[in-house]
Amino acid sequence: MTRRSITFLLKGALALVLAALVGSCARFTAATYDVGLKRYEPRAVAVLPTVLGSFTAARRVVEQQTSVEIQAWGIKVVDPDMIKGVSSAELLRIVEDIQSQGSASQALSMKLGEKLGADTFVVTEVTAWTYETSGKRKFAKVEIVLKLVEAATGRIVWQYTSGEEKEFWVIKPELKEISREVLAKIIKRMPKPRQ
Repeated sequence: MTRRSITFLLKGALALVLAALVGSCARFTAATYDVGLKRYEPRAVAVLPTVLGSFTAARRVVEQQTSVEIQAWGIKVVDPDMIKGVSSAELLRIVEDIQSQGSASQALSMKLGEKLGADTFVVTEVTAWTYETSGKRKFAKVEIVLKLVEAATGRIVWQYTSGEEKEFWVIKPELKEISREVLAKIIKRMPKPRQ
């Protein structure tokens, strides 16, 4: 064997080993929900506290990543410090109403929208944030639901669910990196203002 063919074989073996260590990726996406508005164009959004279930480690990561991804599209995002200044009971009531009833109180929603200077609320729900095994298969799984709520009405105007599984053998992929990819995909599909 020549030196060149040995180098080629070593590079190929290294690529296979790295692929095995990092793992493979499987994506899954659920349907979009739209209330039938011709065109919804959020101008200023407030990212409300994340709904977590049992995935409390995800809260700060998902809220921050959501804000960053939305800002990257040129949409104004209300400063998180302004949201912290709002009564936690009001925020909790709006988020709980959206989760349980599909809409929030119009009066409370309008009041909060005016207080924050937002025409849209973004509510994220983390439905998977875990490492799992199935037989010999090991994978990291993140799934997020993102809802746009019109502040003037308290109604959900757009919703999208997406997730990703990354299989691995040795090195666990970071859940926050997977969530960044999932959120980027969701927000890419989100209604945006015309430029």
